[in-house]
Amino acid sequence: MNLKRLWNAIFSTAPHPKHPARPSRRPPKGTRGAKGGGNRIPNAPKADKPPLAQLLGFRPGKPEIYEIAFRHSSSTDPAAKALNNQRLEYLGDAILGAAVADYLYQRLPGRNEGYLTQMRSKIVSRRSLNEIGSKMQLHRFIESRLRRPEKGESVLGDALEALIGAVYIDKGFDGARKFVVERIIERFINFEELDQQVISYKGKLIEWAQKHKKRFQIKVAQEEGVRPDRPKFVCEIWVDDQLVSTSNAGSKKKAEEKTAAMAYSKLGLG
Repeated sequence: MNLKRLWNAIFSTAPHPKHPARPSRRPPKGTRGAKGGGNRIPNAPKADKPPLAQLLGFRPGKPEIYEIAFRHSSSTDPAAKALNNQRLEYLGDAILGAAVADYLYQRLPGRNEGYLTQMRSKIVSRRSLNEIGSKMQLHRFIESRLRRPEKGESVLGDALEALIGAVYIDKGFDGARKFVVERIIERFINFEELDQQVISYKGKLIEWAQKHKKRFQIKVAQEEGVRPDRPKFVCEIWVDDQLVSTSNAGSKKKAEEKTAAMAYSKLGLG
């Protein structure tokens, strides 16, 4: 066998793979599996907490202010002077009132001052804000030490006002007004139902008592032995020297209205 035939014999019999090897693909950046586990996207939002932009309808420019808006006072130590949402609640209350007043003025040109004032009071009432806060599922964002923030007396309504305050700081009054109109009023306010709603049970009870010549009394006292920053007020309503209802709340006004609503129902006036 000459050299040429020997050369051909060696290289013509070398095995060839049926399927050529493919270059390996590296996973996209940010999706590599953690050591000992499967693939995971880092910084993914929690399943029980939707993105803040989904709640707001826009991308927040100052995320830190929204963190404060959802920080309930129960989660902070008064001695440490940590920021909670109470200051933003104060600010949001004023911004909400102005935004609602502007909306009603534009939407109801034929209504007088008294009617507009009454409708605004109904929209910004604690009862209304608590219901809206519940429908918006704000408890999924709130930071607190309460076992169930959504069951708190006014936690959701307070958080909603604080949220509006945060939007005002982030986007200015025009942005806050747009948020109030598009994300609150147009989504959750039914004006036909609101028109029939009792604005003040305490006022209704006083009118009823005067009309029927009933002896009507409201007694309010502050509970003792509670934290100074979280006071409790106990309210009793008496009609003709008989106790009709009793309840408590974090402020005198809230305790009176809560107890009056109970009495209004018990007396069969609703």
